[in-house]
Amino acid sequence: MYVFVQWVDCIGNEAVRDIDPITVYNRYRVCHAHFTVEDNSGNNRLRKDAVPSLNLPDQQISNATDEILV
Repeated sequence: MYVFVQWVDCIGNEAVRDIDPITVYNRYRVCHAHFTVEDNSGNNRLRKDAVPSLNLPDQQISNATDEILV
């Protein structure tokens, strides 16, 4: 359950918080663009402790702000 909470925090989709974690597991996906190479355990699978860390909403907003300030 803890990893589920981490994923929800990372992806920033508040609507998912109100849905049963099993339903989220069965119906929702996070694409590979949000994971590092190290998160992959091989055979197109993620490590059990993998958490999305790339191209997240807060990072996109932060990167856009940095580009404007430069």
